[in-house]
Amino acid sequence: MSTAINYETGNIFDPTPDVRMATAEGLYAGTAPVITNTQSANTTIASGVAWRPDPIPLSGSDRRGFFTYLGAGDYTNGVGVPDVNFNLPLSRYPNTYASGQAHHSYEFYFHGQIFELKYKYISTATQYRLYINDQKVTDTTQAVPGPPTVGSSNVLKVDLGSVDVWRIRFEVTTMPFGGVFTSPGDTIWPTLLRGPRVMGFGDSITDGSAQNTGAGQGTWLKRFGRLIGARDTWDQSRGGTGYITPGTFATLLSRAQRDVVTYQPDVVIMWAGYNDQTIDPVDLSNIKASASQTIDIIRSQVPNVDIIMGGVWQPTGSPTQSPLLTNDVLRGVAFAKDIPFVDMIAGKVYDQYENVVYDNGAPWITTANSSTYVGVDGVHPNNAGHQYLAHKWHAAYAALYQKDR
Repeated sequence: MSTAINYETGNIFDPTPDVRMATAEGLYAGTAPVITNTQSANTTIASGVAWRPDPIPLSGSDRRGFFTYLGAGDYTNGVGVPDVNFNLPLSRYPNTYASGQAHHSYEFYFHGQIFELKYKYISTATQYRLYINDQKVTDTTQAVPGPPTVGSSNVLKVDLGSVDVWRIRFEVTTMPFGGVFTSPGDTIWPTLLRGPRVMGFGDSITDGSAQNTGAGQGTWLKRFGRLIGARDTWDQSRGGTGYITPGTFATLLSRAQRDVVTYQPDVVIMWAGYNDQTIDPVDLSNIKASASQTIDIIRSQVPNVDIIMGGVWQPTGSPTQSPLLTNDVLRGVAFAKDIPFVDMIAGKVYDQYENVVYDNGAPWITTANSSTYVGVDGVHPNNAGHQYLAHKWHAAYAALYQKDR
């Protein structure tokens, strides 16, 4: 297995870009599961047993189910019916039940053939991607069959075709979790977490948009996580925000303590600036100060964290003075703080010593490829664009972590 030394602390990571890339992006090769949906608060499995996650209340023959949560934290149930029977994480601004982290994952081992996932249907935004034995069943997230009635309780039945021990993972968006139903003789138990906790901390390029499938579950970040073998990939980004631009949420600086430090990531990819871009000297100075303070907060309170800064996203291939100046400011911050900088406008990746360790030979987005990788809004990546960005970020990451091998 190929390994590399963490650029700052000596920790071991495993980017392995060759074999891992092929296996991480491959689809599940076993018997295709049969998936059906029933709009019901109860199981359709005969004498089915409910495995309820904490702190959802138990009743009757219910059992406490223990699940491995990925990509989010601080799970809690809601108030009133039916929300008291469904969990959501509070780990992203504004850190509330209904408006916080919509993109998260849970994982468990299952012994049996058929189980049902209990969830609440919110809207057409309610989507999932199923993994069986660490392989994704579909490349993009899927809408639940139906669709069900908005606000209804549902069970998603998964028939795996045979009795065995299965490693199951659901990556979901806008899909409150109510636990799992199984037959009486079947059982579930949590998996063991492996690999680094990787956080994407930025704006809608990571948080997702209408131009890609599955919101944050369909952006470059999750695919990048698969490529480096990191299942615990957190999307702590918020659309419309930046270093000095709060949008309808809050700036990165305002959110760094609660949304990043609290959860002690191993790697933070801090990629923002598109919503901040400006030619105004005062605003550029404020961007510099805010980005610097954000780095200081994270680095001072998260031991051994690796921070990688991304430059300004430029979706047209013809950058104007505004993104160029803003990008220059952010590159200067990265150099001053001795952290790597990924400059997609220049197509270069700099290490913490300001050395170019990866040169794409051209900007990531050019006038020739922008129509392929950028959606019809002219700003956000489409599905092909997020796949492209994942591979570009993987190349950058591999160059940073393997350069000293």
